[in-house]
Amino acid sequence: IATLQPNSYPVTASFAATNNLLASSASLTEVITAAPTSTSLTVTPNPGYLNEPVTMTATVTTQTTSVPVRSGNVTFYNGTTSLGSSPLSAAGTASMTSSFSTVGTYNLTAEYDSDADFTSGTSAVFQETIVEGDFAISVNPGAASVYTGLPTAAQVSITSLQGFNQPLALTCSGLPANATCSF
Repeated sequence: IATLQPNSYPVTASFAATNNLLASSASLTEVITAAPTSTSLTVTPNPGYLNEPVTMTATVTTQTTSVPVRSGNVTFYNGTTSLGSSPLSAAGTASMTSSFSTVGTYNLTAEYDSDADFTSGTSAVFQETIVEGDFAISVNPGAASVYTGLPTAAQVSITSLQGFNQPLALTCSGLPANATCSF
């Protein structure tokens, strides 16, 4: 029964007569439906920068047990305009990258396209804000273990956006006691 596809199935149970009991039967129609799903959407970074990539990630799970849905496709939308589709992974996620050429707020959604076992579903609207960036900053590695008395280093990279060419001053904050930072 666990492998039955959503459909209506007639079921009949019958009992043959014996010396002491009369014959009996009963019928019913068993209806198996597709499992309802829940679709959520995250977008990073938010805010995003003009003409720079943002990554949209949809997660699709069953509503009743929150088990990842591992089959089907997710289509990403800006309002009613399709941005593209991506198949679900074994973890129940689908991702795609896009960029936006106009400053503003974009109403993004992810729609699971359903399959034989699961119903379709649409995420809540995720409002992605796109701003004109001056520069982008990144640090590698993003995290490190630092041991008492030993130095560590991280590479800080600054990328100009939109022709930014002004001086920058970098500082450190949130350091533990007796720690120093320099550039």
